[in-house]
Parts: sequence; structure tokens; C-alpha cells
Amino acid sequence: MAATATQTQILQLVVGMFDAAPGATFLAEFEATLTAAGSINGLAATLGATDAFKGLYADTLSNNAFATAFIENLVGTEADVAAKAWAVSWVEGQLNANVSRTDAMVTAITTLIAAGPDAVSYTHLRAHETG
Repeated sequence: MAATATQTQILQLVVGMFDAAPGATFLAEFEATLTAAGSINGLAATLGATDAFKGLYADTLSNNAFATAFIENLVGTEADVAAKAWAVSWVEGQLNANVSRTDAMVTAITTLIAAGPDAVSYTHLRAHETG
């Protein structure tokens, strides 16, 4: 059975945040949470409060350490060093401007997905920053 658009959006978010896809049980729970939260950012905030999230990204991480870990988990070896450095700087800048960790993640994840599989140069995220 093919995933619905909502399920796909949830899967993309969870993989982007945790580098792992949820099983059917969690996917159903996340759908209910998304409905209750009213937005993908609300779901991300809820997920960001979990022990699983804090196990990956401790509250004590500096903005730079969080950004570095997130970008590494998000793209791994798919982006070159310069592109990852730019992306880390972008995420860190968002956090320094008081954007929440999860909102910065949602913006990075959704922008990168919308740009397509060849966008690991972060060109599209750069365009989002100026647009």
C-alpha cells in the first residue's frame, strides 16, 4: 500500500530528524499527533521533546554542536565538506536567531526534499534564506 501525502511528510520529517523511519504503529501515532498539533512544525516540536530526540541531540549541545550533528545525520557523505560547513553555519545562524531546533530542522528538511535528490549542495536552502 502506498503512503498518503501526510504519511510521506511524516516519514520525511522523522527520517530527517532521527535518521530512521517509524514503523506502522508509530506512523499512526505520529499522524494523530500531527492532527492534534496542527502542523508539521508542531509534530516536530512534539518529537523534539522525546527522550529519543534528546538522546541524539542533548539539550546541553551548543548551537554549533547541534547543527553539526544534525547536518551529519541528515546528509552524511552525500554532501561535500564545503556544503556541509555552509549548512551547519546556516542552522547555527537560525538557532542563534532564536529559531527553535525543530523549526530549523523542518525548514532544512522540507527545503532539501523539495529541491530534489541532487540538492545536497544546499543551493536551494541558500535560496530559501534570501527568499
